Amino acid sequence: MFILLIGLIIFFSLRDKNKLNQEPNSNPQNNLPAPEFLNVAEKDKFGLPADAKVQSLNKDEAGNILVYKIIYSDNDIIADPSAVAPISPRQKK
Repeated sequence: MFILLIGLIIFFSLRDKNKLNQEPNSNPQNNLPAPEFLNVAEKDKFGLPADAKVQSLNKDEAGNILVYKIIYSDNDIIADPSAVAPISPRQKK
């Protein structure tokens, strides 16, 4: 009986350990690419200060930046740029 109890404890502890190792991979945010930031030349092209932190949100097929966001604090960084709604002057709020 005691051996069965020890076996069950070991079994469940290993099972829980495997779940902890698998959970981060099941989180969709872990599959997102790392945020991309503009380099100094790209900032200069848009007339932005060289010391500004600017995130690239959308690029065309040629790799040209279409949408960017100035980052004032780390809370402003967008983890999933595809979740950003299109910006259009024709949109009604």
